[in-house]
Amino acid sequence: MLAAFWVVHHRHFYYLNSVDTPVLWLNIIILIFVVLVPFTTNVSGDYSNVQIAVILFHLNLLILGLLFFVQWQYIVRHPSFAGTIPKEHTHKQVVA
Repeated sequence: MLAAFWVVHHRHFYYLNSVDTPVLWLNIIILIFVVLVPFTTNVSGDYSNVQIAVILFHLNLLILGLLFFVQWQYIVRHPSFAGTIPKEHTHKQVVA
């Protein structure tokens, strides 16, 4: 699962020539939630009969997905520091 997040991260930054402060902060927040994945996975596995433990894991993944979406939308909407992004990637890249 962590490898999939790395692939998405790599695809986002492939198009960047430089970064600005919002991209850096989005990236830091994403990394915080990536670091929480093993913890929430462990809690969810150890306490699978406790609903809040399972919700915590799923909430972590949901937040990660939303943060990647926000980051990609920011990159697409600010072409000043992004290289040429093929039009077909402006929609597909988010889901990949």
